[in-house]
Amino acid sequence: MKKYLLLLLMALPMLFSGCSKDDDDELDTDLIGIWIANEGTYYIGWKFDNNGTCYYNEWGNNVSTYEIASKKDLDGSKGSWKTTGTKLKVTWHDEHETETYTYSLSKDKKTLTMKGDKDGVFTKYNK
Repeated sequence: MKKYLLLLLMALPMLFSGCSKDDDDELDTDLIGIWIANEGTYYIGWKFDNNGTCYYNEWGNNVSTYEIASKKDLDGSKGSWKTTGTKLKVTWHDEHETETYTYSLSKDKKTLTMKGDKDGVFTKYNK
């Protein structure tokens, strides 16, 4: 009887331990902030918030990077973002469409390189 009680007590912690999360999505906190790319004739801006919200917009050259960085929501498309490994997934609220990008950060975490998985275009952004 003591053996069974001992086995039961040893198994008890397994009943209270949680299962690991199946979904490995998370927010890469190094992405949080405003990222701007100068594409020659226009600017592209991303803003990643720590609550999983993101914003995207494009502007002509008549806007300075300071003006873009000072905008709170970038006045553009709004979506949700998550990362898994080197993949960034953005779901746009108005279109209910998810886009996936492969991304990397420079060692100093001030340059973000993103490649659209659909179009294959690389873009470098600065913080």
